[in-house]
Parts: sequence; structure tokens; C-alpha cells
Amino acid sequence: MPCVTRIVSSVNPFKERLTGNRRAQNREMLRLQELFFACPNLRSFSIDVYGNYGGCVRKMPLFPRVLCFQLTGSETFPPLEHLSLDGYKFGVEEWPHWRQKFSWGNLRSLSLGPQKCEVVLSLIKTCTLNLKSLRVEKYSDNGPGDVLPDLESFLGSFNTLERLTVNGYSVSSAGISNHPNLKHFCMHTIEPFNSDTTRKTLEPMELYDLDINCPHLESLHLDIQRDGEWVSGMNSSVETYTDMEPSLSPEICLQLSPVDSKTFESCTSISSSASTSPPGMHYSALLQAKTPMPVL
Repeated sequence: MPCVTRIVSSVNPFKERLTGNRRAQNREMLRLQELFFACPNLRSFSIDVYGNYGGCVRKMPLFPRVLCFQLTGSETFPPLEHLSLDGYKFGVEEWPHWRQKFSWGNLRSLSLGPQKCEVVLSLIKTCTLNLKSLRVEKYSDNGPGDVLPDLESFLGSFNTLERLTVNGYSVSSAGISNHPNLKHFCMHTIEPFNSDTTRKTLEPMELYDLDINCPHLESLHLDIQRDGEWVSGMNSSVETYTDMEPSLSPEICLQLSPVDSKTFESCTSISSSASTSPPGMHYSALLQAKTPMPVL
């Protein structure tokens, strides 16, 4: 099918299908594999693997589960430029074929998550990459501001990114600064509801590091910690950064909690700060209720 250039797929390889009153092997992954290699001009491929959510009673499979592609080595990979993996894990026998035969250097964008992606990152970082865009995200069930070591080392394995979006994890300025052509950067760490744990954010000095090492930044989307006042030096550093980069459009996400009279004082403080902020700066208020909602 040479006319197909984009595939978006969602596969549940865990549920055995029914044929009449009998169960049969789930071969959805193999059907997707057949489709994937039947498209020689495929440029964009997205796969979301779901299912196997557990529960009180687990059913033992009657047939072997096919959880990934089963490659023989005779396949010709399509020239992908965009790859999105959510819940897909390369098989032990499958990965060598991807490693050796897929043109990783031609890949321009990579998206991973929100299901766990540590293993995928550790494998792909061994390849030669020229990515322009990277998006990594996770669900909020693993704690706030998780540092993902594999992500740090992954960012250090190449230096070509122009767009980086990290949702749920935190990365250091060192990993970000390894990409001097970065134009768009977004990092949002998750703060679970009803949790006193503070999320990790970039410090003011790390913003200066970005200015030095990423001179082409055009948009910046960050979280900051605050407790009635700005983090020491944060306001001035962002203002100075914006002065140095007139084309920069920063967006700052503020946490407001708990929900009581102090919240309104915080809102007033935000309005006052925003009114004196540099042109083009945007503020988002993340309201986190830590008191029980009334029962109606």
C-alpha cells in the first residue's frame, strides 16, 4: 500500500478473541505488523498498547500472547520520520532488527508514554539520532516530579532537538542545555491531589544556564514553587531572560493551595506580579484543593 503514509493504531494483545463459543489466539499485533511492512512510504507510525489491567480474578491465557512484532530479519523498514510508542515494548528477539535495520538517523520526532518508557529509552539511546522533537510523558501514579535517569542520559546521547516536551518527569538544565538549537521547551511535573510532597522545578540559576546554552529559545513553559510569594530571584530572572530574548514567550504555571482565604490573597499577588511582568508573559494558576469538597 504505497499510498499510506500514516498509521495510528491501538492494540489490546491480551484479550483472546471468541470464535463462536471457543477462544482463539489474539493475533492483532501480527496483523498490525503485516500492515506496517506493507506500507513502503510510511512516514508516521503510532501504537498504543492497552489491556491487562488485572483485577481480583486473573484468567490464565489458553494461547501464547503476541505482545510485539515477530521479525525474521527479511523485513524492509519503512522510512519513518515520526514515531509514537505508548505501552509498546520491543521484544528481546525483535529489538536487534530495529537496531540494525531501521534508519534511526532519519527519525525527526519521537513521542513516548504516558505508559512507562524506561526500557524503550535505554534501548533507543544506543542508536544514532538526529531528532528535532521529543515528547515524554507519564501518568500521575508514580509520584510527583519523578527524575528519570534514562531520560537524562538519553538527552545527553545527541544534541539536535528543537522542541522538547516533558510532562510528569523533571529534567536538569544540564540535559536541556545539551541541545543548543532548542526553540520550544515545556516541562510540567505532576503534583498529586492531596499530597504535601513538593514537585521539582528549575531554579533561577538554571534559567540563566538555558540562556547561555540555548540561545534560540522562543517559548518556555515551566512550573514554579511559591508560597504566597515568588521564589527568590525567579521573577527578576525571568524578566531578565525575557529582556535578553525579546522573541521569547514564557508561560509560568503556579500552584495555589490550600483552598482557603489565603488563596484569594495569592490570586491578588499573581495579578499584581503579572501586571508588571514583561510583555508576552503568560501565567497559569494551578489550583489544588487540599480540603474535602462539601457534600451536597
